[in-house]
Amino acid sequence: MSPLATALRKTVRISRWAIGAGDSDGWTDVWSRVGRKYRTRASILLAVDLVLFLGLCLFTYWLRTGSFPFHSQEYFSLLLRSFKVSGTDTVSLTDMLMWPISVERTPLQVVILALVMAALVSVPVLVSILYRFPYALPFAAMVALVAVMPWLGITGIGACALASLRPFRMGFRFGSAILGLVPFAIYLYLSTRSTGGPPPGATPLEQFKLYTPWGLSLMVACFNLAVVLLIASIVGYRPGAIAPVLAILFAVPVVLFEAKIGHDELYYSVVEANYGPTSFGSFRSENLAQFIQKEPEAEQVYIDKFLAARVSLEEVQRQWRLGLPAIDPLRQKVEALALADTEQDRIETILHTAKFIADFPESRRVPAALYLQGRAMDTQLDVVRLRSEGTVSFYDDFPSTISTSVWGSLAVSYPGHPLASVAMYKMAVQFVRQGKPDEAVEQLRNVLALAEQRRTRPAPLTEGWFALLMPSPPEVEVLGVEVEDVALQARQLMERIQANGHDPRYGAIPLALLTRMDPHNPQYRDNLAWLDSRYPESTLRDNLRLLGVLTLHSVSVRIEELTQHLATFPGQDSIPQATYELGQLLEQDTRFEDAMVQYGALLGRFPGSIWSDLAAQRMAVLRLQLRK
Repeated sequence: MSPLATALRKTVRISRWAIGAGDSDGWTDVWSRVGRKYRTRASILLAVDLVLFLGLCLFTYWLRTGSFPFHSQEYFSLLLRSFKVSGTDTVSLTDMLMWPISVERTPLQVVILALVMAALVSVPVLVSILYRFPYALPFAAMVALVAVMPWLGITGIGACALASLRPFRMGFRFGSAILGLVPFAIYLYLSTRSTGGPPPGATPLEQFKLYTPWGLSLMVACFNLAVVLLIASIVGYRPGAIAPVLAILFAVPVVLFEAKIGHDELYYSVVEANYGPTSFGSFRSENLAQFIQKEPEAEQVYIDKFLAARVSLEEVQRQWRLGLPAIDPLRQKVEALALADTEQDRIETILHTAKFIADFPESRRVPAALYLQGRAMDTQLDVVRLRSEGTVSFYDDFPSTISTSVWGSLAVSYPGHPLASVAMYKMAVQFVRQGKPDEAVEQLRNVLALAEQRRTRPAPLTEGWFALLMPSPPEVEVLGVEVEDVALQARQLMERIQANGHDPRYGAIPLALLTRMDPHNPQYRDNLAWLDSRYPESTLRDNLRLLGVLTLHSVSVRIEELTQHLATFPGQDSIPQATYELGQLLEQDTRFEDAMVQYGALLGRFPGSIWSDLAAQRMAVLRLQLRK
């Protein structure tokens, strides 16, 4: 007999010895009974276990992505990234806590993830003990390929080997099961630590939410192992001990998720992650090098025009900022592609948010979806910054006419929602543009009333065990909107309307035209000059001159021009803002004492203005800095 055949025969004998049951060590499993009815029953119940576990793995993948595996490129991308153990594009267990549903926003997700993980960990080990090791391999494969947790599946194979194969297994089966959990415990620890642990300054509750799901999952897994092995011992290791417990393990997190969180929360979270303010794919700010490397057409222009001459991307960026003619072909291509990408992002965001609203019209996330939709309609490419700096960036503070109906729906249908403050403010801007200053003031008062209402309400529960049972807090913390900041903008606009909305000669027309001018437009300064000449001696004149001064780039020139403005327009409504802006520029110029003088003068002359309130805040900060 050849050496290879001898080695193969020995390997088979060792495998049979390692897997074998019902002999000297007293290890009995469901296959120990050779009767046909026992074997048939065991096969059927094993198939039931497989189906239930498949459903659990599908539920796990759905929780992670909002979709089902095998039907999209997203599945294969996630599978490949899950195999990576280092780099910036890895997938860890901590990602499950943050995306798509964040445990910070939905604390109950901690419990659901713990229950799911406990089932994924304990069921393969139980199958290896009660059905023998080879039958646990399909369960581990489903964890790796269906739940898309390949390293957990690989760990599961090692855990099942420890729990059921000689020489590791024990006569005390629960001891073997606990031994099988050791690799899982190591995996959970390493996966959690791979992200660096909790962020600096994390609160105790944040640290609790980061580590507790996995510690809790091991505790629940131990309980599952004890219950199933106890049942199996009582029935003499006949088949059927796993299926009832697995059905409960599958049903409890599903029911808990549907009853307390809801699938609309998951789908909204996916929409927000892909198209929200913190998205890495929609309206993403990038420098010139990043954009060229991402866009094949722009990269081809760079290769054709610059790479042969060994001009680096850093040098291209420098020439771009200098405005050299050699950059013009690349500049035109980048600008065209950036505009096209902006429109594509806008269309995708509008379509996905509209679909969510249509699918879940009663969801409490509809206001947030409306906000994302309106924000996408208002978002524009900052062409000025792109042309001057080579930076692809966006702004959404200039309302578009196409977003009016969306903001109106949010303001009217959800007036108490924090995101309604943005809608009310943007509706006020639209009313000013239409020459309706009184209606605009009414909307701004609603913003201030909402801010006051939220300022005086009790703070939500954020610490303690009961925080797990609380519904997620308002989207304001996630979408980057602060009602107080919106109220600040509302007060600024209200002061301008009250001073200039009813011009004795021109009525509301000058203010309406000013509000239609985009401050980010390259022609903004020329537009201000045109409006000043078109309506001479209007009450808005001093504001137009001030806004023109603020477009200047040089700090020293702006300081000089603002000083002249204060002397030219004493007592006009633009003086509070001009004084505050002058104080800000003096701070930038490290003239802190002079800035304090300007802030003090503003507080003394205009105590009720919003600019005085801002000046008081700056004075408090400066006093602390000067004391140091």
